[in-house]
Amino acid sequence: RLAGECRLRQLTLISDSVSAVLSAWLANCSRLNNLTLRLRNLTALTGREFSNLTELQRLTLSGSPQLQDLPQGLFDDMRNLTVLNLSNNSITRLPSNIFSRLRRLRVLDLSHNALAAQSEEALSPLSALETTLQSLVLSHNPLGDLCAPTSSIIGGEQWSWL
Repeated sequence: RLAGECRLRQLTLISDSVSAVLSAWLANCSRLNNLTLRLRNLTALTGREFSNLTELQRLTLSGSPQLQDLPQGLFDDMRNLTVLNLSNNSITRLPSNIFSRLRRLRVLDLSHNALAAQSEEALSPLSALETTLQSLVLSHNPLGDLCAPTSSIIGGEQWSWL
């Protein structure tokens, strides 16, 4: 835990041994605007780890090959977030409203995960970003035909903004 008033604007934590992000670590760091976490042994998130980071503009949570699930509400308090990098994890699905409060998000990197699209609903959480997103990276995910130019999901009118 970062004791006392935390005046940090940027924090990077790279570790092969840390297996959890405790909300208490960042509780006093409300001024943080850039957070990078590359935690090789991170296995799960509770959804409240980033609740005090209301000024955060850039979040990188990558390089955690055991991280498969994102809890609903994980990004709800990050209304200033413009860049979200979730690459190089093992994320298998996107909860339905995971991005709904990210009204300023411009860049989303979900590359090198395990997002498998069995149906059109698999990518439906991205529709919340329709008016703001400028860059979306989905490469190296087993999405199959859902990202083909003729797909009704990516190529169709509903997804023309991608």
